[in-house]
Amino acid sequence: MTREYLQRLYGDRVRVQYDDVADLQAFERHKARLAKAASGYRIYPLVFINDDLVSAGNAEAYQVLRQVQRYLEVTGQD
Repeated sequence: MTREYLQRLYGDRVRVQYDDVADLQAFERHKARLAKAASGYRIYPLVFINDDLVSAGNAEAYQVLRQVQRYLEVTGQD
């Protein structure tokens, strides 16, 4: 749902990717990104925008939408 909602709002400016880091290959792909989250804050799901951790423990659609909106405003892409 989150992916489709963000695509409708932002088109190609936003790409949503879900990875289960319990899968060894996904973990290896994201190892550097995961290291940015302090071990005490690795409450899954983790939500990253580019390489910035913006949420831990919650990937509810409206929370992710707010984070994306803030990111686009700050980067001047809104």
